[in-house]
Amino acid sequence: MILTKTILDEEYEMQNKVNKLQEIIESNWKTLETFDTFNCKLNTLLKENQTWLEDKWNQLKEQWCEWKSQDISIFLARVFPYNKAEIKKLCGCIQQKNIKVMDLFKKQRRHWIEAFDFVDRDRIAKIHDFFNEISTRYPRLQDIP
Repeated sequence: MILTKTILDEEYEMQNKVNKLQEIIESNWKTLETFDTFNCKLNTLLKENQTWLEDKWNQLKEQWCEWKSQDISIFLARVFPYNKAEIKKLCGCIQQKNIKVMDLFKKQRRHWIEAFDFVDRDRIAKIHDFFNEISTRYPRLQDIP
């Protein structure tokens, strides 16, 4: 009788362990399903965000001749991955030196070095070339015959 009770107790414990493991497995599957749903939503949002950013960037490029200091800073940050503090510093430099976008349109690379206090000539060349690419692709209305 004692042996039977011990066997029954062990069987009961074993069944409890199996039940606990099944609960854990179910919980893990639910977690995986939730994560998969979350991941899909996140990827959708990332794509939508990227599309939104590209649309805003294209709008900004089209209006380059109306850029203010913040827009010029955004342009510079687009060409090079500046952090927020560097963008603020650039914006302050642009405001302090009263740099206008049309002045940039007329200036050569060497003037850009002075305007933005850049020392890296390759960086200035890339920025200058990209600005010229934008201004050529989206000409000012008064330049159109």
